Amino acid sequence: DNGEQLARLLDLLLAVYPLPVRELVLIGHSMGGLVARSACEQAAATHQTWPGLTRMVICLGSPHQGAPLEKLGQLTTVALGLSSLVAPLGKIANARSAGIKDLRHGLRATGTPPGSPGIAYRLIGASLTQRIDHPIGQLLGDGLVTLGSATATDLADDVDTVRLGGLHHMELLNTPRVYRHIHDWLAMPEQSTAPET
Repeated sequence: DNGEQLARLLDLLLAVYPLPVRELVLIGHSMGGLVARSACEQAAATHQTWPGLTRMVICLGSPHQGAPLEKLGQLTTVALGLSSLVAPLGKIANARSAGIKDLRHGLRATGTPPGSPGIAYRLIGASLTQRIDHPIGQLLGDGLVTLGSATATDLADDVDTVRLGGLHHMELLNTPRVYRHIHDWLAMPEQSTAPET
């Protein structure tokens, strides 16, 4: 599992890094956010030391609750396979990458509670429509991940979310509005990363 591999690599990196590491921040886009979450949860469960240095996990367009478009892709593949006439099309449709197929369900249970103690989770979701409350924006999200899935608040105790309109999934990687939010979160003193209530 990618989360387990990342956890091991971070543990190894800290063991050989030539300077003391005071703080880690993990940033992941799409499935990368799920991998970062999984790594934190698995490392905490196996008592690795690096989660204690991890201040924040920032997820950009990550399908925490799965991606409906991939669920539709799976349903289409199954339906095409039911008829010998169109079964070859089903095989073509099923040729989606394992990474895309993994988007269907979000982060599967790791056997540990969601989130990791002491780690702040910051989530950014996007909508294709300028207005994030537009019904089409709610339905399609960023074109791959819905707003609700990208900004699920039940992941941990310390979660803050931002919803941005007028962006597609890949624009989350290189849009100044996204960088401003990341900058603002990172500029907050560590004890103040939780949103005010």
